[in-house]
Amino acid sequence: MSTYSPKERKEIFKKLNHDLSSVMHNITNLNELIIEETEQDSDSDLSTYTGFIQKTCNVLKSKIQLMSDFHLIEEIHNPLNTSIDDIFQKVIEDDLADEIKSKSAQIVKTKALGSFTVSTKMMAKLLKELVSNAITFNSSDTPTVKVTSNMTQTEFQICITDNGVGFPAKFNLLEMPFFFQGNRRLHSSGNGSNLTICKKIMEYHGGNMKIKTSTEKGSSITCNFPLNITKQEI
Repeated sequence: MSTYSPKERKEIFKKLNHDLSSVMHNITNLNELIIEETEQDSDSDLSTYTGFIQKTCNVLKSKIQLMSDFHLIEEIHNPLNTSIDDIFQKVIEDDLADEIKSKSAQIVKTKALGSFTVSTKMMAKLLKELVSNAITFNSSDTPTVKVTSNMTQTEFQICITDNGVGFPAKFNLLEMPFFFQGNRRLHSSGNGSNLTICKKIMEYHGGNMKIKTSTEKGSSITCNFPLNITKQEI
């Protein structure tokens, strides 16, 4: 879509998101109606089919949301000197509270993350996706996510570390295609698209992501923001 102007891309994403969301809404409503009308039916196959339809709709909804997220990156965001702790707290309490509770996860922040000049919306999205990934794709009895920050002479760094199963070294997660589904033997669904979003956010800020992962020690993702941020062409 690089041949389209930013305004044209915005309209295309808006129209596509609306149309796909409408279709998903109709399918979900129809499936719920079928479930309601056949709730007295003991047909196990019917229950399996409706369950599969609902699960598929949920997956498609998440993909539609990811497409919207790419549109978010296309928009202009003026970097502001912002408290990363405030952004992180809001993400944990507002966006991920249910997910953290359902998985009995522990979020560890041993010290203040500090302040940095960054796009507030994009930083919130980055933290949400990385922490959510660390919780969701974690089979530990108590998923634990540690969040730290560091300031060097040239970079502001945020690191997300988890105690999950990690990924085999042969998987270069940052080079996977948007709809990569991961290692199905390790996870129930993929996380390649989420990391692609995060990678794009870092590129927007002129930064990069580095991943250390193994099947024995979990994963550690470090986001490196240059101190002098310049918006990059996505």
